[in-house]
Amino acid sequence: MNAFSEFVTTAARSAGYEIDGPRSGGRTALSEASELSLATVSRMLSGRAIPDPYSFPRLACALHVSVEELLRKAGILPELTEDERSVRASAFHDAADELERIADAVEVKVAESFGAASGIGPGSAQMVRESAHAVRRMAIGGAA
Repeated sequence: MNAFSEFVTTAARSAGYEIDGPRSGGRTALSEASELSLATVSRMLSGRAIPDPYSFPRLACALHVSVEELLRKAGILPELTEDERSVRASAFHDAADELERIADAVEVKVAESFGAASGIGPGSAQMVRESAHAVRRMAIGGAA
């Protein structure tokens, strides 16, 4: 097994694909979700092949990881240094803080425009807060 197949295997398990049993259906489910052939998925998981990078966006979506992580694990992009990871994490935290400030402002503006009882402000702001949480998770995981 190589670093790419180890990463993909771990990500597949984390994403809920039962890939270990011969008849568990997880490989087929991953094949369908990523739009890769079952043979490609099997070769990828066993470390015998890395799929075409053009398929990485669909594979990343199916595995709940970033395309960048796949590119790095496949050796197409270099791994980040510790300093690069630190700078990236700081930038993501700053971006998440800004998104939280935007969410607060959205809540206030919508409440001013439509009234606090309308319920529109909290729902609108919640979408922005969910984005902030996603950015914070990227800071923790180091993924883009």
